Amino acid sequence: MKRCLSTLELTLIGIGGMIGGGSYVLMGIIAKEITGPAVSLSFLMAALVSSLSAWCYAELAVRIPRAGSAYVYSYVSVGELAAFIVGWNLILENVVSAAAVARSLVGYLSSLVNSYFRKTLLETVLESDIMPPTIIIAFCVLVSFGVKGYSTTNGFLVYLNVSVLLLFIVIAFCKADIGLWEENGGYFPYGISSVSKGASQAYFAFVGYDTLTIASEEVSTPEKSIPIALFSSVSIVSGLYCFTALGLSLTVPYQLIDTQASLSFAMNYVGMRMVISILRNLSRTKNYHNVDVLETKMKRCLSTLELTLIGIGGMIGGGSYVLMGIIAKEITGPAVSLSFLMAALVSSLSAWCYAELAVRIPRAGSAYVYSYVSVGELAAFIVGWNLILENVVSAAAVARSLVGYLSSLINSYFQKTLLKTVIENDVIPPAIIIVFCVLVSFGVKGYSTTNGFLVYLNVSVLLLFIVIAFCKADIGLWEENGGYFPFGISSVSKGASQAYFAFVGYDTLTIASEEVSTPEKSIPIALFSSVSIVSGLYCFTALGLSLTVPYQLIDTQASLSFAMNYVGVIWAQHIIEIGAIFAILCVLMSSLFAMSRCIYALANDGLIFKILSNINSSTQSPVLATLVGGCFVSILAFFLSLSDLVEMLSVGTLTAYVFIALNIIIIRYLPIDPVTGKSIVQDEESNLLEKSNSLENVQKILLSLYIIFSILSSAYFTFGFDINNYFSLAAALILILILILILFYFHFVSKQNPTDVVCKVPLVPFFPGLSIFLNIYLITTLSYWSFVRFFIWMCIGLTIYATYGYKNSSLNEK
Repeated sequence: MKRCLSTLELTLIGIGGMIGGGSYVLMGIIAKEITGPAVSLSFLMAALVSSLSAWCYAELAVRIPRAGSAYVYSYVSVGELAAFIVGWNLILENVVSAAAVARSLVGYLSSLVNSYFRKTLLETVLESDIMPPTIIIAFCVLVSFGVKGYSTTNGFLVYLNVSVLLLFIVIAFCKADIGLWEENGGYFPYGISSVSKGASQAYFAFVGYDTLTIASEEVSTPEKSIPIALFSSVSIVSGLYCFTALGLSLTVPYQLIDTQASLSFAMNYVGMRMVISILRNLSRTKNYHNVDVLETKMKRCLSTLELTLIGIGGMIGGGSYVLMGIIAKEITGPAVSLSFLMAALVSSLSAWCYAELAVRIPRAGSAYVYSYVSVGELAAFIVGWNLILENVVSAAAVARSLVGYLSSLINSYFQKTLLKTVIENDVIPPAIIIVFCVLVSFGVKGYSTTNGFLVYLNVSVLLLFIVIAFCKADIGLWEENGGYFPFGISSVSKGASQAYFAFVGYDTLTIASEEVSTPEKSIPIALFSSVSIVSGLYCFTALGLSLTVPYQLIDTQASLSFAMNYVGVIWAQHIIEIGAIFAILCVLMSSLFAMSRCIYALANDGLIFKILSNINSSTQSPVLATLVGGCFVSILAFFLSLSDLVEMLSVGTLTAYVFIALNIIIIRYLPIDPVTGKSIVQDEESNLLEKSNSLENVQKILLSLYIIFSILSSAYFTFGFDINNYFSLAAALILILILILILFYFHFVSKQNPTDVVCKVPLVPFFPGLSIFLNIYLITTLSYWSFVRFFIWMCIGLTIYATYGYKNSSLNEK
């Protein structure tokens, strides 16, 4: 097996094995039927006894770090028959645990559905005996993907679970009524002896910690990790169980507890209407029924050509001068052109969705605004916060790359001089960023003119490179250096997930929607023109690079100029170095421009600090948002390397693209169009109005199922798919068939709203559905650290939203 689990991952596995069974399954049963309010003492007693066993497990697991846990230890010390008995009972323990929590899950799902729907087919299905086995089979497939994929999924679920239990504990203690004990037979209504009887049942809640030792054979440093993980997980879970049990006994009389869903019943019993209100506010949407979407504080002055050049300028530098060399050398080899082609195709799906949404809602903010209209406030904030990340990181990355090209250019004409020393200093990228922040803050027209000039220069330079590269091409380089796929065919999709960085700039074009003269005409033309032109330039440039220099020798700091030097065309090397500098400056300006408009959009809706939405009267642009964002970009450019910055970008960008495709489906099928206010049932029989709400609920369920199965399918293709295995192929086909069936069912039970727009995505929901799946698949190919950095960024954003944005949202005023 692969030893790849860290101490933290092992601790989370231990917590994940325990934390569900006790709080959501056993706690209500023990409190109602065995102990009454003394349930917390039963869990405390069970925790103390379990810690004794955990200590024994710790020593044995360190001595014998092999899969099998108690079975292996018994085989070594007692003998084969005893080991078989222990192992057989371990199987029973985990089988019964899985069956019990699957049964309990159905209770919680039924309770959740019952909160929003009346008696429907869905609720009937959930309450049937077929549901627990179905859930178990689905998760068996998920676990079979491998320990790393399981560990990542488990970690995410554990963080969510701990957060929910902490929320319950806080609310329960705020609503605590100690008088409930006296009114219902005291603290020991079943007698003191019931505590030990309850503890024997509460043991079931702690059996999961041996999952941690069963995974011993897959731990990187078992002698260090296992003891720390064991004691940490048991301690954390013990504390959570005891406080949760105490909170349960203080909020609801033990006789009334619903054993199928005890904690949610307790919250309902104490009248937690505040929680329901919060959840509703998090999903509240924005509409423009009585608003002129073309009315704005900004100046509408951009033409179709200027908008196209903004789109090209936002993309053309990052891919050819920054990413192409990194992807070719470290990920794909000569197949880098296929990675860019795949990224271009998937980007074109998203671009089509962007085009329709931007025509419908031509406002600054792009995907953020569209999500606010169709999905809800929290989802919109997440998308908007990631758009800021996308542009902040893009600006920092190209500023870092610019230093490499400047250094290479100076080195061509000078030896080691003071100028070269200054250029290579880490303070140069932040200084460049600040200068261009000031330039962008002068207004959109000045930015557009400068961008257009730089784009014409940049395209000319890339065309020159392509012509020279094909004239000097040597296809033998591929055969001499491991063929066209030296890192394997799978490296193409991995490279494509990084190549997405090269295309993120086209959304700059939609972010500028609020400053376009004729958005309904200009935006679709500009989007498709810019994506098509840049896709062609990227693919031919990448092909030319792979035909002129062995991929192992590529200089990732200045790949194109190095290729010209390698084939001996020195004059072209210098031209490309100069062109690269202008191209990178162009992308830097585009990123800073888009960043400032995203910050303005969120601030204008009150989700981040309102002062950042101020518009300068003379430039008619958000100057403060530009300068504040620029300072943050400067800090990132100073402290992080280019590769770190690239990895930070992809998760947030792909997440935004998923929401864009999802927005298309939702907006097309909303009962009432969010912009015009037209209803899909306005000319139909009145009884359709009664059906619209239940139809919308079915649509939400189907979309949720589609996203869940897209995640499962993508994880399978990334971690568990084997093209040479018939079972693997059959599983892949089944998952794809499920996705197609969900989309077909959605299509046939739904009716689109009647709004006609100039640009519409074809084959909805299939076209955006494919976009959702491909973007989720690319997310699963990213590295572990990409998700860590993304998680940190989201924690910062959600903290701002929880402490400021939620209560200052502009929707609170309505």
